Amino acid sequence: MNENMERLQQTWLQDRSDLSRAVVREKVQALDYAVGSLVEVKLYDGRTLQATVKRIDETVAGKKVGIAYESCALTVNATQIVRVLK
Repeated sequence: MNENMERLQQTWLQDRSDLSRAVVREKVQALDYAVGSLVEVKLYDGRTLQATVKRIDETVAGKKVGIAYESCALTVNATQIVRVLK
């Protein structure tokens, strides 16, 4: 009986994880930005900043976006882009 419950729980967690990934993928695809766009980015430390998109790379790990703000340049995941400003 415990094995069945464990299997059911693992299946439920996997389905939930797949759904979460699909929702994130839809959100990322819904944002319409290109090189030169001004975007709002949420960094992992919680800061939010406005930056200009300098490059967009498609990798096996997902979409990577090169951004520039003030005198800094860095690469972020596409999921960190919160919204497109212009």
